[in-house]
Amino acid sequence: MNISYSELMMMKIEEKRKELVLSVQTEGFLSSNAILKSQELDQLIFEYQQNRLYKH
Repeated sequence: MNISYSELMMMKIEEKRKELVLSVQTEGFLSSNAILKSQELDQLIFEYQQNRLYKH
């Protein structure tokens, strides 16, 4: 099975989203870990959008 870049990025985004939700539930919105996970999620989404924008 060959996974496309878009599929791989969507999997990474979903996994990071789950990590963020768990961090918020256990440590709160303003915890350093939740902020870090949020920033990492933002970066993944940005990379995904950039790839989609320049791919077309």
